[in-house]
Amino acid sequence: MFARYRNALAARLAPGSFPQTPPPWAANVPPPGFSTVPLTDNVLLHLTDGRSFKSTRGRKALLGSAQLDAFEEACKSASADTVHLLASGVVFEARNGETWLNCAAEHDRLLALADDYRILILSGDVHHNNITQYPTPRGRLLFEATASGAAVCTAVTLGALQCNWGLLDIDADRITVQVFQDGQDPRPETIDRQSWRWVPQPAVA
Repeated sequence: MFARYRNALAARLAPGSFPQTPPPWAANVPPPGFSTVPLTDNVLLHLTDGRSFKSTRGRKALLGSAQLDAFEEACKSASADTVHLLASGVVFEARNGETWLNCAAEHDRLLALADDYRILILSGDVHHNNITQYPTPRGRLLFEATASGAAVCTAVTLGALQCNWGLLDIDADRITVQVFQDGQDPRPETIDRQSWRWVPQPAVA
């Protein structure tokens, strides 16, 4: 199913690209691995495979060096002002659960890449929404938007349906990030694409 979803996304969700029913499991399906989908001018969506190359429950390897090498090469090959949306199955940092912090080498490598490139992580898996930033060693910012999950309940499978989801609105100058939860008003945050900093939000009356 993961591979079929990736194929459909690469086809930009063209009619018929996604199966109406789950395909049968097959042992010979190769790992999806890393791929890049151009979205618009100077915006790239980088899809990662957080399952196939994980080692020691993510402590020795989360994505693995081959995927991170491919991501770094894609960043180097793009123009300097390109926005890189990095899809990740786990959050970058959190107080509990699985995170990039479990694998210090890959965590630090991604943070170092954010010193040179405009990176916004799109993550999930933690059953809540969040928009945050992380300072890099040279004072730039790595951004993260988390929305998880659309069908999760208060206690994962029990309680009220949360309907967590996110939306990016990207234009030539800014990226507006919104995360939604049933019954709550979204709190949009905006990133200036040139300075790669938050745009100050107007005070709420």
